[in-house]
Amino acid sequence: MQISSILQKLRSWLIPVSWSEIYQALPLFSLFFLSSFVYNLLRPLKISLMVTAPNAGADVIPFLKLWAILPASFFFAYLYTTLSNRFNRTQVFYALISIFLGFFLLFIILYPLRTHLEFNSLANFLEPILPKGMHGLITIIRHWFLALFYVMAELWGNIILTVLCWGFVNECISINKAKKFYALIAVSADSAGIFSGQFGNLIQIKKLNLNMPYGNTAWEQTIIISLLYVLFIGIIIIFIYNKINSPHNKLFKPKVSCSSKQKQSSEIKTKMSLLECLKYTSHSPYMLSLAMIVVSYYMAYNLFDVIWTDQLQHNFKSAASLNTYLNKLTSFTGILAASVAFFVSGNVIRNLGWRSAALITPIVMLVTTIGFFSCILFKQSWLVSHIFSAIGAIPNVVIFYGTMQYCLCRASKYTVFDSTKEMAFIPLPINQQRQG
Repeated sequence: MQISSILQKLRSWLIPVSWSEIYQALPLFSLFFLSSFVYNLLRPLKISLMVTAPNAGADVIPFLKLWAILPASFFFAYLYTTLSNRFNRTQVFYALISIFLGFFLLFIILYPLRTHLEFNSLANFLEPILPKGMHGLITIIRHWFLALFYVMAELWGNIILTVLCWGFVNECISINKAKKFYALIAVSADSAGIFSGQFGNLIQIKKLNLNMPYGNTAWEQTIIISLLYVLFIGIIIIFIYNKINSPHNKLFKPKVSCSSKQKQSSEIKTKMSLLECLKYTSHSPYMLSLAMIVVSYYMAYNLFDVIWTDQLQHNFKSAASLNTYLNKLTSFTGILAASVAFFVSGNVIRNLGWRSAALITPIVMLVTTIGFFSCILFKQSWLVSHIFSAIGAIPNVVIFYGTMQYCLCRASKYTVFDSTKEMAFIPLPINQQRQG
């Protein structure tokens, strides 16, 4: 009896939900796993393709963030707002994921013809006119097709995984259930990185030389095969989402009960344009605080990411070798993130509260960033070189520490940061959640 009691307590600590709830939630966990699997499969590809393109480099990333991803994000926000005003949640999901899958299908067809699609004449015309610091923008113009793939791969995580999947869960789960379910959702999403990294390297076989109508090299065939799997998984995601929204699954139905304050808020006009949504949320201190948290994280992360990617580019000359390293890194990050989500984050949220959990990610970023930039500034110093030679580290100190920082920051982001951010939306009425 004592052993049985101990095992029961251990199960409640690790998996604080009943077996019937787990059975109902399995499609949801599968949805997050597969959506995250696709994102982690696309991420190494987008970096490898863009950074190692002819006359390109890591300096293109800040320009992609500002001149490509930011406008595309506003476009999809406008599209999401417009579709939400006209169609129900399920129809919006099908429409947006179809846009992404349609683009990846088009990319498979046109990628072998990419050299014929480049705007070389326009890029060569602008290169002597614009300052040298605008080289990244010229690269985007020259390789616009690859830049568009980078944008769509990045927005898969923002639109499909965050807005659609997390938005759906926030509308259907109460705060009490969120404390139990969100850690398990994080485990399912984070563990996808373990398998996607290994899967990405599995299809990237140098001796691969299939008789395919497209793709002359093993690397080109690797890209095409990877995207074919993305399309296949995307179809499965649509099927699972349909199953979750079936009338038989009563666990994930939109919340109907709300407080009097929420009822009053819900009377506000729900059909709003993107500009009206921005004005509406800008007057909410709650929403502004959430926006500041998210923007601050990505500003800090992107400043590190550009410098670290530049270091990777100097060490991995070919797109295939860089993609192999990034896939391995994705697997290791997935192992770390899934472990933290399973054993740490859920218990921190339940026992110590939202604030303690939310502070973990900025503290981890602060400490590791100080170490990373210290390695860059003092990598030639006697102390740093002897410390790393004593512990048997790889010769490039910056790559070693940057890899460690990447894994720790992404793991903390995928677990406690994402969970606490999404939990903060739950108390809001559904219309404010969607506008936010």
